[in-house]
Amino acid sequence: MSANFGDICLFKGRPYAVDKIGKTIMVGPDSSVQLVAEPLVGGGNVKFLVESEGDLLLADVYDCLFTDLYNLNHNDRVRIDLFKLNEKEKKWVKLTSFGDRVLFLGLGSVVNASF
Repeated sequence: MSANFGDICLFKGRPYAVDKIGKTIMVGPDSSVQLVAEPLVGGGNVKFLVESEGDLLLADVYDCLFTDLYNLNHNDRVRIDLFKLNEKEKKWVKLTSFGDRVLFLGLGSVVNASF
């Protein structure tokens, strides 16, 4: 696992970390490291982990969001792919719908809510 982590979060009481390619680990109570998801194929270069309604999600953001965040205009488009962790298969599964939930991503923070 690269020391170049994209994000970390607590999920089910344990710390999880994802690197820039989507490879995801969990740190056990004895400080052991366990692989929980293989890397994504392709994808963006900024990753966010977030727990939402009991699921661990990965927001995969393409770098256009962070090239010049403060100079985006109404014509700029941002691509974000959202994945749900399949713990048994150790892979990220792309979501096609987020239901009645909304996700706010920011530099250093992630907030999710449902309506």
